Amino acid sequence: MSHPIHGEPIFLPDLFNLLSIQAFWIPFLSWAFVTLALPLVFAYAFNFSSTHHMGPPSRRTSHSNVRVFDPITFAVTKTLLVFAVFYRGCPIIPRGAVSTITSAIGSETLLLDSIIAFVYGLYDAILAH
Repeated sequence: MSHPIHGEPIFLPDLFNLLSIQAFWIPFLSWAFVTLALPLVFAYAFNFSSTHHMGPPSRRTSHSNVRVFDPITFAVTKTLLVFAVFYRGCPIIPRGAVSTITSAIGSETLLLDSIIAFVYGLYDAILAH
């Protein structure tokens, strides 16, 4: 009985691409900036869901209910940034990084992820009120 992969080479990805600035780090940091960092900055700056309670905290309103980041603002900002950068070509990240990100992830996947985050933010806002 012969082994099914006997004699066939197994190809592994080139992990030295992780050391490359142009091939990995610029697209990765550009993706993180557009989809995570910038929306988090806006969600922190425009936090509409936090309610500041004047006076001592009661049983019903504890400090754990106050959010630092607003999920709706995060999702709306993320959706607008993804649309502007990947569909309209807004030059806030390098063009090479845009083409690498769209070929690796896909612009439709990025937009769908943003819409799902918005639906979750609406659901969470409905449950909070």
